[in-house]
Amino acid sequence: MAYLVAVTADGGLPLFVRARDGSDSLPFSVIASLNGVHMYAEDRGATLKSTTAGGKRVVWRTFHDSLTLIMIDVDETTGTEHHMFNLLDLCFSALVLYLGIGKLSDIRNTDRLKKEMKCAYALLDGLCNFHQSLALNGHVTGLSDVIVGPNTTILQTYLDGFADRLDTNYGCVLIGGKVCAATEKWWQLSCKEAVLLSCLVNSHQFESTVDIPVFLPVASPKLSHRLLVFRFKEDVFICALCGPEHDLQQVENEIIPQYWNPASDCLDFILQDKDRGLPDTVQLDAGILAFIYLCFDLNRSLSSFQIDSKTDPRLPLERRQRVLLQYYLTTQRELISKEGVTGNFALVHPVCESYLCADDYKSYCLLAGKRQLFLLYSHTVPTFALRDVAHQTIQILDKAVA
Repeated sequence: MAYLVAVTADGGLPLFVRARDGSDSLPFSVIASLNGVHMYAEDRGATLKSTTAGGKRVVWRTFHDSLTLIMIDVDETTGTEHHMFNLLDLCFSALVLYLGIGKLSDIRNTDRLKKEMKCAYALLDGLCNFHQSLALNGHVTGLSDVIVGPNTTILQTYLDGFADRLDTNYGCVLIGGKVCAATEKWWQLSCKEAVLLSCLVNSHQFESTVDIPVFLPVASPKLSHRLLVFRFKEDVFICALCGPEHDLQQVENEIIPQYWNPASDCLDFILQDKDRGLPDTVQLDAGILAFIYLCFDLNRSLSSFQIDSKTDPRLPLERRQRVLLQYYLTTQRELISKEGVTGNFALVHPVCESYLCADDYKSYCLLAGKRQLFLLYSHTVPTFALRDVAHQTIQILDKAVA
């Protein structure tokens, strides 16, 4: 994806344009034309949602009759049209997270709004993969990225004590950008809110303690909350949603050392497996190069694109992620449909499994109710073995996330 554009819905005034590094700047005439054709359709009682031409795809969505977001995919790297609409919804929710729904639903001063929107640029760029972070895909799956460590039960005890000390029910620990432990109430946030809060921290990679006012797009779009983010050590962030009772310096200098210094060794053990996403005690088939495991009942996504230290020059880490996410998006479009119609044909039975064989890799998906597994195999794995390995793997991962 190359561009994300925001304009006012009534007058088409540009608010911002975000672009992938190295992309050409988007002229005002192009922005005006894209908004103009959208407004022309609305004036005649039609809704222009998307268009495709010359390998380029454009989608529009208007929010609260106030703000229109336009997404442009110039090289078909974003995925499906459905995914682009989901991204637009997530990007608008990201703006709500920073600014609240009031400033976005009733735009009175566009110059002031432009300045206030700048604080959301880093998060928007992360969601649209303008500055992609390897192995994080919550913005694609809609579920929180998680990591399974060897001592997560112990870590949960430290987190619960820390949250009690701050008089809050909402706290989590992010390791390598993924949730390693979270309070029960944190997991009860909507999927969109949990994903956005994690992405906020990951996109900024704060070097110190920060205190940020945030609006929860679903639970509290009009009333801000206090998000505290503490960088305990490299790749380890401790987050809490709390009230104004505690002074930031007191929390940083007294409460953090009290509860988290004893957990330092535990965190170091988990950090050793942050790229793998699983402890060494969980062993997968040697032919698996990467996996995405979705737990819709738990609102969590467990994934790894670097299961071991082996490298394949034909499938570097970036390509593994791109190939498997594209396979996931294609499967969502072609095989999973609420209307019961997939592609150009109607299914007479639900699809539970699918596979794809390419010259340098093989893919397999296993749809088991509220659990879905997507695997990327080495091309050397026999096709007849894909299914058995997938069923064995989902059982192993079921136990790991339990």
